[in-house]
Amino acid sequence: MRIDFTFLLDLLFPEKCPYCVKPFSRRGEYRCAKCADGLVAAPTRRDAEAFYDRAVSAFVYVDSVRDAVIRYKFSGHADYARSFGRAVAERLRGEDAVDLADAVVTWVPLSRKRLKERGYDQAELLARAAAKSLKLQVLPTLRRVRNTAANSSISGGDGAKLRRENVENAFEVAYPATVRGAKLLLIDDVITTGATLSQCARVLKMSGAETVIAATLAGTGNR
Repeated sequence: MRIDFTFLLDLLFPEKCPYCVKPFSRRGEYRCAKCADGLVAAPTRRDAEAFYDRAVSAFVYVDSVRDAVIRYKFSGHADYARSFGRAVAERLRGEDAVDLADAVVTWVPLSRKRLKERGYDQAELLARAAAKSLKLQVLPTLRRVRNTAANSSISGGDGAKLRRENVENAFEVAYPATVRGAKLLLIDDVITTGATLSQCARVLKMSGAETVIAATLAGTGNR
């Protein structure tokens, strides 16, 4: 008798929607039908002072999306990367102004300290999942040379200015040869003021990147 191991996996370890944490009706889904109807699509950002060419996010960073991102980053749910990566890929395919031909996927890296604490780099997992869905090459291009406070923890007063100062000179290009003339999709989990993504885009363009499109799972809208 042949054992259906897929059935057993579904029974013992059901895959769950990252947004509502309920089991999928069938294996291989990446968001349930109810959540797909309720998630709010994020508008394209064109931040005049940013160094990236534009920023696209799959969803607005509210409610179930915010809760899912927090679980992904701080509760060990690295498995959410597959679902999140597909959502980012879907959003990029729907952006007419984004040329995906010959694009290279990269990400905003964690510091060594935070990587050790968390056990995984959530932006890297997201980038690799998105690249797989888009059938694009994924390469590390950046390294964080200075441990910084999480920008999400900075608020009050001129928060945007403080966030820019927090990440200033925190990144450098690790592999300049991979950057020159490249069209880059720079992945992170969330964009708020855009300070971190802009700083990364700045050093990438200084090393010869042709374009840098910032892409995230979630965004808080234009600032």
